[in-house]
Amino acid sequence: MTDNPSNHQVMVIYHQFFLAPYGHATLPDPAAPGRLLNADPEGRAAIVRCGCAMGPVNVSINVGTDDFPDLAVAAAEWEIAEEMSLQIDGDLYLVPLVPEGPVIKVYSPPAPGPHVVQAFARGRANHYDSVVEDPTEDYLITIAPTAAPRPRRQVGDDTI
Repeated sequence: MTDNPSNHQVMVIYHQFFLAPYGHATLPDPAAPGRLLNADPEGRAAIVRCGCAMGPVNVSINVGTDDFPDLAVAAAEWEIAEEMSLQIDGDLYLVPLVPEGPVIKVYSPPAPGPHVVQAFARGRANHYDSVVEDPTEDYLITIAPTAAPRPRRQVGDDTI
């Protein structure tokens, strides 16, 4: 696991932002719902569900290896955490839904294949369904290659 996350502010709209290939049309898969993470139907992008309806959030991206700590242990300082697998074949970007928001490359896979995405969040209930001017939510997303897809897991509960 790396200890040097990249830190970003991402503009949220409609309670979400994406971790997706550049130009990928991302819609949630109704068969793969999550409270914090949703996958698109192709399993190539993650949709991060936020508390605020619109405004900036803080996002840190960690690039790791497949030796993730147990999700419950890693989530000790967070309100909710979720883990799922994606098929990642190329670069991933943080993508806001607003045209003026920057699209930021945050991950280049060492090889195409299955990857584990862990997302941790706190502050989603602070200003739920509100428009915020300053970030009140924090997210940590860790991405790493894995030998085989893992089952979806969730720990914690922030009432969202």
